[in-house]
Amino acid sequence: MSFEMGAVRAWEGEWRRKGLTLALLLALLLAASLWALSVGSASSSPLRVLEMLLSRSGPVYHVRLPRVISAVVVGAALGSSGLVVQTLMANPMATPFTLGISSGAAFGAAAGILLLGLGQFHRTGEGVTFLSPHLIPLFAFAGALASASLVLALGGLGGLRPEALVLCGVAMGSFFQALLMLLQYFAADEVMVSATLFWSFGNLGRMGFREVLLVLSVLVLSLAYYLRRSWDYNALQLGDEVCASMGVDPLRLRLEGMGVSSLLVSACVSFSGVVGFVGLVAGKASRLLLGGDHLFLVPASALLGAILLLLADTLGRTLIAPVVIPVGITTSLVGVPLLLYLLLGGRGDA
Repeated sequence: MSFEMGAVRAWEGEWRRKGLTLALLLALLLAASLWALSVGSASSSPLRVLEMLLSRSGPVYHVRLPRVISAVVVGAALGSSGLVVQTLMANPMATPFTLGISSGAAFGAAAGILLLGLGQFHRTGEGVTFLSPHLIPLFAFAGALASASLVLALGGLGGLRPEALVLCGVAMGSFFQALLMLLQYFAADEVMVSATLFWSFGNLGRMGFREVLLVLSVLVLSLAYYLRRSWDYNALQLGDEVCASMGVDPLRLRLEGMGVSSLLVSACVSFSGVVGFVGLVAGKASRLLLGGDHLFLVPASALLGAILLLLADTLGRTLIAPVVIPVGITTSLVGVPLLLYLLLGGRGDA
C-alpha cells in the first residue's frame, strides 16, 4: 500500500513539475512579447505600449503587433510540427525543414503566385501583395505533400535508416529549391525575381491580421490533433512492434502526422517564407526539459518555438536598425551549429 501511495505521489509530483515548466514558458513568452513590442526604431516603455494597444493606435498596434503575433503563431507551428516529425521519423534531426517539406511548400506557393497570378508584384513597399491568401496555402500544401510523399516513398522502397532518411530529405529540399530558382530565372522582370527571394530568406513583415488568422486556425486544429494522438506518439517511441501491439497502426500514424504537419508548415511558409531550424531546436529542447510524454511535449515545443522565433525576429530588426535582417538568417545562425553537433556525434536519442 505504501509503495502504491509513493508511486502516486511521484506521478503527481512529476505532473506538477511539468505543469510548472509549461507555466514558466508561457510567462517567458509573454515577457518576450512585451519586450518585442517595446523595442524598434523608436523604443517605448511597457506602460506606453499597453496604452497604444488598448487605444488601438500608433506604430505599436499597427506595425509591431502584427509582426509579434506572426512570430508567435509561426514559431508555435514550426516548433510543434518539428517535434512531431522527429517522433514519427525516430530521428532528432528530422523536421519539416531538414526533410525538404518547407522547400516544397515554398515552391508551391511561389508557383501559384508567379504562374497563376495569386499575388501582385510592385516596385515599392514589400514587393508582393497576396491577392488570394486562402488559395496560396493550398498550392504550398501540394508542394509540401509532394516532398513529404517522395521522402516517405523513397525511405519505404529503399528501406532507409532514419539517418539516411534525413539525407534523402536534404536532397529533396535541394531539388525543390532548384525548382524555385528556376522560376526566378525565367521570371518576367527583376521585380518578380526580388519578390520571390522572400521565400528564400524568410520574412515576417508581410503578414497582416488576415494572414495571421488563417495560420492560427490551422495551428489550433493541428495542435488539437497532435494532443489527441499524444498517447500514440508515446507508444511509437517504444518501436513499431510494441506500438502495433498496443492497437496503434504505425504506418497510418506516420501518414496522418506527416499530412497534418505538411499542412501546418505550408500555411506558415505561404506567408512567412522558409524559416529553418526552429522545429529542430524546439523539439530537442522540449525533450530535454520534459522527457518523452507528448501530452506535455506538444505544448512545450509550441511555446519554445514561439519564443525562439520571436527573439530571433526581434534581434534581427534591432541589431543594426534600421536595417532588418531576415528572420530565416538569424534562425539559421543558431540552428546550423546544433545540427552539426547532432550530425557529428552529439546526443542522437529521439
